Amino acid sequence: MSAPPRPTHAPDTPAPLTQERERQLLALYRAAHAAGAPADDALSQLLLPITDQLHATILRVLAGGRPISAPDRLAADDLTHDALVSVIGALPSFDGTSRLATWATRIAINTALTHRRRQRLRAHRSLSSTEQHTPDPLRSAADSELVRDSEPRSELAGLTRVSSIEPPDDHASAVAAALLTLPTDQQEVLLLRDARGLDYQHIAAALDVSLGTVKSRLFRARMSLRAALQGPPPTGA
Repeated sequence: MSAPPRPTHAPDTPAPLTQERERQLLALYRAAHAAGAPADDALSQLLLPITDQLHATILRVLAGGRPISAPDRLAADDLTHDALVSVIGALPSFDGTSRLATWATRIAINTALTHRRRQRLRAHRSLSSTEQHTPDPLRSAADSELVRDSEPRSELAGLTRVSSIEPPDDHASAVAAALLTLPTDQQEVLLLRDARGLDYQHIAAALDVSLGTVKSRLFRARMSLRAALQGPPPTGA
């Protein structure tokens, strides 16, 4: 089996496949795979039209609403390759109930989210190590502030539906702090919808839940986030 294509971002990216052509290529690939025969041509025709789409999805998840950086682009190239490897590995079990691009987008999002979680864990471990070896309380406070203002701030900088609650200059840090009080499933659905901009169908595919679950979870997440941003009511109100 040949290596998966690297994202090229070229203007001559192949046009999206029709559903019928996609089914034909999947049948060819499965038949060749079952027989242990090469299926590189069918695989290339299936993956090339969606490679740049997967790259763009991963890049936007990594940026999380903030301006895209050079490290984001480098990481997205590697993660797109990783996602395509996962797609190829799982392709024999793909049941075809959704379009290939939708199914592969879920894998790409999961790849990017896993990378983000690992980055966050590394940042937290680094902070813990710094705090253990830095007795200066002012230094420790500065380090804590740096971590608090970095990843969470960028992760939800694009949450526009709650932007009217806080002044613009305080919005990102307020949302970041409020986000951390939400359950993980609510954090993810907010990220995918309001920072990534995915539609309900793609979110459902990414999280492997029903469309109704996406809508109800998103409603609860927005209400929880809004309540967290507004804070508790005044005493005696």
